[in-house]
Amino acid sequence: MAGTFIYTSKTMEAEVTSVIDGDTFRIRTDEGDTEKVRLLLIDTPEIGDEPEPYALEARDYTEELLAGQRVHLEFDESERDQYGRLLAYAYVDDQMVNELLLEQGLARVAVFPPDTRYVDDFREIETKARESRLRVWSIDNYVTNRGFNADAAASGQ
Repeated sequence: MAGTFIYTSKTMEAEVTSVIDGDTFRIRTDEGDTEKVRLLLIDTPEIGDEPEPYALEARDYTEELLAGQRVHLEFDESERDQYGRLLAYAYVDDQMVNELLLEQGLARVAVFPPDTRYVDDFREIETKARESRLRVWSIDNYVTNRGFNADAAASGQ
Protein backbone atom coordinates (compact mmCIF):
# COMPACT_ATOMS: atom_id res chain seq x y z
CA MET A 1 0.00 0.00 0.00
CA ALA A 2 1.34 3.42 -0.92
CA GLY A 3 0.46 4.97 2.43
CA THR A 4 3.04 2.90 4.29
CA PHE A 5 6.44 4.53 4.49
CA ILE A 6 9.08 2.40 2.77
CA TYR A 7 12.52 2.79 4.27
CA THR A 8 14.98 2.49 1.43
CA SER A 9 18.34 4.05 0.74
CA LYS A 10 16.49 6.76 -1.19
CA THR A 11 14.91 8.54 1.77
CA MET A 12 15.66 11.41 4.11
CA GLU A 13 14.15 13.27 7.02
CA ALA A 14 13.89 17.03 7.25
CA GLU A 15 12.04 19.85 8.97
CA VAL A 16 9.40 21.72 6.98
CA THR A 17 10.09 25.45 7.18
CA SER A 18 7.30 26.76 4.93
CA VAL A 19 4.60 25.74 2.48
CA ILE A 20 4.58 27.43 -0.93
CA ASP A 21 1.45 25.88 -2.40
CA GLY A 22 -0.47 22.62 -2.32
CA ASP A 23 2.31 20.53 -3.82
CA THR A 24 5.50 22.46 -2.98
CA PHE A 25 7.21 23.28 0.32
CA ARG A 26 10.58 24.18 1.80
CA ILE A 27 12.66 22.05 4.15
CA ARG A 28 15.77 22.36 6.27
CA THR A 29 17.91 19.24 6.10
CA ASP A 30 19.76 17.83 9.08
CA GLU A 31 22.90 19.33 7.50
CA GLY A 32 21.29 22.79 7.67
CA ASP A 33 20.65 23.17 3.92
CA THR A 34 17.35 24.57 2.69
CA GLU A 35 15.61 22.93 -0.25
CA LYS A 36 12.33 23.15 -2.13
CA VAL A 37 10.39 19.90 -2.38
CA ARG A 38 7.81 19.11 -5.07
CA LEU A 39 5.39 16.30 -4.30
CA LEU A 40 5.59 13.48 -6.84
CA LEU A 41 2.73 12.20 -9.00
CA ILE A 42 0.27 14.94 -8.06
CA ASP A 43 -0.64 18.44 -9.18
CA THR A 44 -2.65 21.01 -7.24
CA PRO A 45 -4.23 24.20 -8.63
CA GLU A 46 -1.86 27.17 -9.03
CA ILE A 47 -1.96 30.17 -6.73
CA GLY A 48 -0.35 32.76 -9.06
CA ASP A 49 -1.71 36.33 -9.24
CA GLU A 50 -5.29 35.06 -9.30
CA PRO A 51 -5.58 31.73 -7.48
CA GLU A 52 -7.29 28.95 -9.40
CA PRO A 53 -10.26 27.35 -7.64
CA TYR A 54 -9.14 25.27 -4.66
CA ALA A 55 -5.51 26.49 -4.87
CA LEU A 56 -5.70 28.25 -1.51
CA GLU A 57 -7.53 25.30 0.05
CA ALA A 58 -4.80 22.93 -1.21
CA ARG A 59 -2.08 25.19 0.17
CA ASP A 60 -3.86 25.57 3.51
CA TYR A 61 -4.39 21.82 3.82
CA THR A 62 -0.73 21.10 3.04
CA GLU A 63 0.29 23.77 5.54
CA GLU A 64 -1.97 22.23 8.19
CA LEU A 65 -0.30 18.85 7.61
CA LEU A 66 3.30 20.01 7.28
CA ALA A 67 3.98 23.36 8.97
CA GLY A 68 6.77 22.93 11.51
CA GLN A 69 6.70 19.14 11.14
CA ARG A 70 9.47 16.66 10.55
CA VAL A 71 8.81 14.82 7.32
CA HIS A 72 10.09 11.60 5.85
CA LEU A 73 10.83 12.06 2.15
CA GLU A 74 10.86 9.05 -0.14
CA PHE A 75 12.41 9.45 -3.57
CA ASP A 76 11.47 7.63 -6.76
CA GLU A 77 13.76 7.45 -9.81
CA SER A 78 14.48 11.18 -10.24
CA GLU A 79 15.95 13.17 -7.39
CA ARG A 80 15.25 16.64 -8.85
CA ASP A 81 13.13 18.36 -11.48
CA GLN A 82 14.25 20.92 -14.07
CA TYR A 83 13.85 23.69 -11.45
CA GLY A 84 16.22 22.01 -8.99
CA ARG A 85 13.46 21.02 -6.57
CA LEU A 86 13.68 17.69 -4.76
CA LEU A 87 10.98 15.30 -5.99
CA ALA A 88 9.46 13.17 -3.25
CA TYR A 89 6.60 11.40 -1.57
CA ALA A 90 6.22 13.10 1.83
CA TYR A 91 5.12 11.36 5.02
CA VAL A 92 4.00 12.82 8.33
CA ASP A 93 3.01 10.41 11.12
CA ASP A 94 3.21 7.55 8.60
CA GLN A 95 0.61 9.20 6.35
CA MET A 96 1.56 10.09 2.79
CA VAL A 97 0.74 13.73 2.08
CA ASN A 98 0.51 13.09 -1.69
CA GLU A 99 -2.29 10.57 -1.08
CA LEU A 100 -4.11 12.79 1.41
CA LEU A 101 -4.31 15.63 -1.12
CA LEU A 102 -5.79 13.24 -3.69
CA GLU A 103 -8.27 11.83 -1.15
CA GLN A 104 -9.45 15.35 -0.28
CA GLY A 105 -10.07 16.23 -3.94
CA LEU A 106 -7.38 18.92 -3.82
CA ALA A 107 -5.05 17.34 -6.40
CA ARG A 108 -5.01 15.35 -9.60
CA VAL A 109 -2.64 12.58 -10.61
CA ALA A 110 0.19 13.96 -12.78
CA VAL A 111 2.56 11.37 -14.24
CA PHE A 112 6.09 12.26 -15.26
CA PRO A 113 8.03 9.06 -15.98
CA PRO A 114 10.17 7.51 -14.68
CA ASP A 115 8.67 8.54 -11.30
CA THR A 116 5.67 6.22 -11.26
CA ARG A 117 6.07 4.01 -8.16
CA TYR A 118 2.55 4.63 -6.80
CA VAL A 119 0.65 5.60 -9.94
CA ASP A 120 -1.85 2.72 -9.77
CA ASP A 121 -2.70 3.43 -6.11
CA PHE A 122 -2.95 7.16 -6.82
CA ARG A 123 -5.31 6.61 -9.76
CA GLU A 124 -7.61 4.55 -7.52
CA ILE A 125 -7.67 7.33 -4.92
CA GLU A 126 -8.28 9.95 -7.63
CA THR A 127 -11.17 7.92 -9.05
CA LYS A 128 -12.90 7.86 -5.65
CA ALA A 129 -12.51 11.63 -5.27
CA ARG A 130 -13.76 12.21 -8.83
CA GLU A 131 -16.77 9.94 -8.36
CA SER A 132 -17.60 11.79 -5.14
CA ARG A 133 -17.16 15.12 -6.94
CA LEU A 134 -14.87 16.39 -4.21
CA ARG A 135 -13.49 19.92 -4.56
CA VAL A 136 -11.52 20.16 -7.87
CA TRP A 137 -13.79 17.43 -9.22
CA SER A 138 -16.94 19.45 -8.41
CA ILE A 139 -16.39 21.76 -11.41
CA ASP A 140 -17.16 20.18 -14.77
CA ASN A 141 -14.16 20.08 -17.14
CA TYR A 142 -11.90 21.86 -14.63
CA VAL A 143 -9.41 19.01 -14.26
CA THR A 144 -7.65 18.04 -17.46
CA ASN A 145 -4.74 15.75 -18.27
CA ARG A 146 -2.59 18.89 -18.64
CA GLY A 147 -3.59 20.67 -15.46
CA PHE A 148 -6.55 22.82 -14.47
CA ASN A 149 -8.80 24.68 -16.90
CA ALA A 150 -9.46 28.14 -15.51
CA ASP A 151 -11.99 28.86 -18.31
CA ALA A 152 -14.14 25.90 -17.27
CA ALA A 153 -13.88 27.01 -13.66
CA ALA A 154 -14.95 30.58 -14.52
CA SER A 155 -18.00 29.40 -16.46
CA GLY A 156 -18.87 26.70 -13.94
CA GLN A 157 -19.08 28.83 -10.82
